[in-house]
Amino acid sequence: GQSFPDFVNSCRLTYLKDELSHNPIWKKYSIDALAFEAGFGNRQALHFACKKLRGITAAQFLFKS
Repeated sequence: GQSFPDFVNSCRLTYLKDELSHNPIWKKYSIDALAFEAGFGNRQALHFACKKLRGITAAQFLFKS
């Protein structure tokens, strides 16, 4: 029920959450670096995907407990 770009972005967000929970060094990365590592073109693309797919900002998505 979602477009292909939304599906890909959802997979990228899942990958980011998994890496943040299993790889402690990732918690030291900036949002720009995390966006790049997940395959987003820039932090704005990450922010847009978080707002659209999760309803929260990138910082809330990445760093909430």
